[in-house]
Amino acid sequence: MSDYNNDSLDITLLRQRVNLLENQLEEIRLQTHVLLDIARALNASLDPKVIAANIISAMVSLISINQASVYLYNDKKKRL
Repeated sequence: MSDYNNDSLDITLLRQRVNLLENQLEEIRLQTHVLLDIARALNASLDPKVIAANIISAMVSLISINQASVYLYNDKKKRL
């Protein structure tokens, strides 16, 4: 019975770790898209004002993504 409990605990911990890694991967994917948007903005225009506006817009998106990730993580943590 003890081995079963240990295995069950190990599986639960592994599932939690996989879930955390999946969430981190999704966050990295979203951040990569923001960086690609910045690169496209830099290539699209050589006007410094346009470049600055595009970078600021992309950074605002990135901050929102990070805040949403924290909220989702905290919400999931409360449910567990």
